[in-house]
Amino acid sequence: MLSGLPVGVLHGMFSMIALNHFHLTAEQNGYVLSYAGVLSIISQGFIIGRLTKSGHNEWTLINGCILVLCISNALMALLVSDIISFCISLIPMVAAGAVFSTVIQAMLTKTVQPEDTGSMLGVSMAVHSLIRSVSPTIGGFLFQYYGFWSFGAIGFICNAMLLVYLLTR
Repeated sequence: MLSGLPVGVLHGMFSMIALNHFHLTAEQNGYVLSYAGVLSIISQGFIIGRLTKSGHNEWTLINGCILVLCISNALMALLVSDIISFCISLIPMVAAGAVFSTVIQAMLTKTVQPEDTGSMLGVSMAVHSLIRSVSPTIGGFLFQYYGFWSFGAIGFICNAMLLVYLLTR
């Protein structure tokens, strides 16, 4: 949940960011959203399979994804000034997020008996719904009082805390 909250906030506020910060038209906003969707499809279709087939264990993949999310969020907070740099920063963020999400779902389903898999996936989806429920409020506050850079800063802080916890346990 700690890693999913910043992504949920960014996702929930994306249209507002595109219109108010990057001054995109509705049509351009649609193109950028489609771009993010295509990145996700490519990540899920090509990157995840190759990583899992290469023999990396789950914790290595999770730690690597969190590290990539830390770096991409830091870059978003510090360097993104226009829509082109934002689209570039989305590449590692979407790829790492897709791998992270898939590996976490697989790990969650392995922790329960086969007959409880549906319940575990339901709880996981409930957490995603909770994040989507609170993200517009959190995102609106951050955007109004701190600006666009705060989304990257919050993402970096949350993922850095998670990475430190996972590496020290």
